[in-house]
Amino acid sequence: MPDLKFCNLGFNDLSEANVVTPGSSVSLKKLTTLILVGTKVHFKMLSYILNHMAPCVEELHLSLNEYSRVEHEHLNETDKGFPTVTKLMFNGNCVRDWCELGKLGQLVSF
Repeated sequence: MPDLKFCNLGFNDLSEANVVTPGSSVSLKKLTTLILVGTKVHFKMLSYILNHMAPCVEELHLSLNEYSRVEHEHLNETDKGFPTVTKLMFNGNCVRDWCELGKLGQLVSF
């Protein structure tokens, strides 16, 4: 899958998915669009994917994941947020506080 540019995993339950172990041979360096709508993927897993497996993702869909907060404080110290993401879809989540949305600005480079 080294030439994969678009991946839609929408509505596959990733809430129990484990972070891939470091040194894994999974490489998605050409992936630019990642759709994780309704997957309930945790921010720690998302951070690992975007920083280590698919570092070129530009468009990220995180809608309908039942997020009530942006859990950026649990991210690994070596992770840089999501610097290549320029389009983020985040609608349909349970965020009720503007401060939580402000945390998204710390993760992506709009």
